[in-house]
Amino acid sequence: MDNKVSVIIPVYNTVAYLAACLESVCSIMTMDIEIICVNDGSTDKSLEILTTFAQKDSRIHIISQKHQGVSIARNVGITTATGKYIQFLDSDDMLAPGALEYAVQQMNEKQLDVFYFDAQAIFESIQLEEEKRRYKTYYHRENHYQNVQAGYQLFTKWIKDGGFRPNGNLQMIRRDFLLQSGVKFIPGIVQEDNAFTAEVMLHAQRVCHVNKPLYIRRVRSGSIMTKPPAFSNAYGYFRCAMAMEKYFFKPTFSENSRCALQIFCQNLVQNMEKIYKNIPEEEKAKIRMIPVEERGVMLYLCWYSEQASINQKEKNKINAECRAMRKEKAVLVKQNEKIQYQNSAYQQQIKKQEGVIQKLNDTLQNEKKIFTRNYQEISVDKQKLQNQCSSLEKQVEEIRRENMAYQQQMTEQSKEFHTLQADFFAMQQSLSFRVGRKLTWLPRKIRDAFFC
Repeated sequence: MDNKVSVIIPVYNTVAYLAACLESVCSIMTMDIEIICVNDGSTDKSLEILTTFAQKDSRIHIISQKHQGVSIARNVGITTATGKYIQFLDSDDMLAPGALEYAVQQMNEKQLDVFYFDAQAIFESIQLEEEKRRYKTYYHRENHYQNVQAGYQLFTKWIKDGGFRPNGNLQMIRRDFLLQSGVKFIPGIVQEDNAFTAEVMLHAQRVCHVNKPLYIRRVRSGSIMTKPPAFSNAYGYFRCAMAMEKYFFKPTFSENSRCALQIFCQNLVQNMEKIYKNIPEEEKAKIRMIPVEERGVMLYLCWYSEQASINQKEKNKINAECRAMRKEKAVLVKQNEKIQYQNSAYQQQIKKQEGVIQKLNDTLQNEKKIFTRNYQEISVDKQKLQNQCSSLEKQVEEIRRENMAYQQQMTEQSKEFHTLQADFFAMQQSLSFRVGRKLTWLPRKIRDAFFC
């Protein structure tokens, strides 16, 4: 059928999870699918499980080979596939119900080369969930990219906002496009998804993404992403970085896309250097097993990346200091603006105060003139009063002298009065005065009566 999907499942020693993986695919009955299981030299009972499921479901095709790694197993699956679309699925993961139906609908309606989606992470144990908690949200992109665009444009956006996820399973690919692009998984390495996912994006003309968890990613102990890093991880990042070199000279890419590609490769090299730096010496010694030309380049990139990391730390330190200085400058600018604003307000207040002071000064001058005039008048009056006082003092002095003279006269007259009074009293007491008084009494009476 036109909408046939080839589900490619590389299988290597996943007996504990394989049945759940196959059931999530075999339960699909509403569309045409083929299930290509590449048994990559499993030494457990994985092949028995595959055979049991194949006997029940004719859509399962088993390809057995000696152990060559997941990249070759997937490449074999691509070569074998006959469907219009290809969907990769790891043998310890699962597809969400309705995942293929929805992905095919998007591919058909939008005529896509690649359709990207998200995943839900499930954990084998509570301890592992605590240790690998970042995977809870790692496969969910916050931003939306539902508009159809060229693959390199979406790649550029994902590198810019951190949405790139190097997982080949989180995409449905049109098989004809994939074969024409010539993109394959790099054989013999781990971390192979980094180069494959990026290369597919850079070749695709029509892609889009929907924030739907169509894939169920199992986080378990013993897998590539949970095992301690080894030399194979560093070498995988190195090979992926080397594979991206040819895209730097593609003329159709914009400057932003070249910049994004550069950042992507730098991250690959930094991951390589970080892993190689921290692995044990016996793991580092495995670098002698790779080709000589690769060995020299890898060692140089490790050294260069370490130096770049040191320089970056210094740069980050300087940038942090610059940011702190810019913040201080911004604070000072705000303070200066505040001071300028306050100064302007103060200037206005000063102008107002100067007006008030001028009015007060004018008032003071007027008051001073009035005071001076009044003072002069008071001085004249004072002089007059002083003259009057002097005159009065003279008069008082004259009156005092006259008074003293009067007092002396009165004293003398008082003495004379007392003398007369004594004489009169003596006279009254004398006999002649009493006889004379009686002799003059009748004539006084007649006189008083006559004249009154």
